[in-house]
Amino acid sequence: MKKIFSLLMLVVMTISMATTACSSTDRIDAEIRAYQKHLPEDLGDGMVMTNVAHEGNYIVYTAEYNESEFPISLISSEPAILELLKAGVGAEILQSGDSDIQKLLELMRDANMGMKYVIIGLKTGEQAVITFTPEEIQSAAD
Repeated sequence: MKKIFSLLMLVVMTISMATTACSSTDRIDAEIRAYQKHLPEDLGDGMVMTNVAHEGNYIVYTAEYNESEFPISLISSEPAILELLKAGVGAEILQSGDSDIQKLLELMRDANMGMKYVIIGLKTGEQAVITFTPEEIQSAAD
């Protein structure tokens, strides 16, 4: 999760350099395009970040996992495990006191966007998806 946090920090830092004349969505799109040039990125523990994209009302982070420790189906088939992962990511990102992360979340709120983490198992092709809806991003400000 620290690697995901680091990736978000890089995206936020580049977003903060964008001009203020652009809309939040335009700024997010421009920085996502710039960040994609740094991919793939090894996140450690058998995970590689392969894509960051703006899809509909979401910023979608896609990572591949080699499934050396456990199959993705263990996560995707167990709602309780998925909720624990979501709580961990949420604690690091949505509740972060870091000003750069807060700037990213503010841009996302302005654009009414959510966030998804898609983890794809390389052996099985199965996926686990952690989703933070636009409403959850909005309520994290409260």
